[in-house]
Order: sequence, then C-alpha cells, then structure tokens
Amino acid sequence: MKIIEPKRLTQGRQHLTNMVECSRAMWTSILNETDNNKEWLPSPKQESVTGIKITEEMVTQWNTFLNEYEDILNGKKLIPHWRFKGKGLNLKRMTEEMTETDIVLWVTGHAAVPFLEEGNITDPQIWNQINRAFNGNLIGMAFFIN
Repeated sequence: MKIIEPKRLTQGRQHLTNMVECSRAMWTSILNETDNNKEWLPSPKQESVTGIKITEEMVTQWNTFLNEYEDILNGKKLIPHWRFKGKGLNLKRMTEEMTETDIVLWVTGHAAVPFLEEGNITDPQIWNQINRAFNGNLIGMAFFIN
C-alpha cells in the first residue's frame, strides 16, 4: 500500500519525541512535590487515590525507558528484526523514507531490508529489566503514567 501522506509519519515520530520531553518534565514536577493530597500519579513518597504504588525503582526504570525509547525514535538505537542477526531497523529513517507498506513483507523481512543497519541494537534485557520494575505490566503502566 502506498503511503499517501508521508509527512504524517515524520509528524507522528515528532509527537512521540515530544511525549518523551513532556514525561521528563512531568516527573520533575512530581518528584518536587511536597504534599500528599489526592495524588493521581504519586511520587514514591506519596500515596495515590487510585491505590497504585509508584516505587523508586519504577521511576528509575521509567527514565531508562524514556532514554531507550528516545534513542530508538532518533535512530541512535536500532530495532531488532527476527530474521536479521547483527542488524536492526532505523525507525527514524523508516518514518522519513518509507513510501509504501505491506504487513506480510514486514513480517517476512523483505520490506525491512532498506532500513536495516549495523549498529547499536536495543537490548531485550533492558526491556525485560524495565518491565520487571512494573511487575510485568509496562504497557499498562505506560498508559497510566502518560
């Protein structure tokens, strides 16, 4: 399928990059709060009205997530593809250069070839470490946190 509005891919990546900046600013504010009054998203020193507990480890690993995610968005770290060992996908290039897409070709790897690079591939162990800090629920907590 042809991508009919390619600028939207670049804009989408920029929105995600902006989300990283906003999340960092939000956590700076949360960690600087001194009260403990009706907190939706608490610091590790506060209690949440939702009953969800945020630990120091969660805050540390959230920052690890933001750093890794930002590096992926900016093409500094590559995304692994199951078919290609030692090479990874450059997400930044994908959003800037992709002109068509086909899910079958992505799964088989044929569509990935133009965006494969040798370089620093994001490490699954980092993602496992982050996920463990959120009790195996990184995705759910990401929705809650953001």
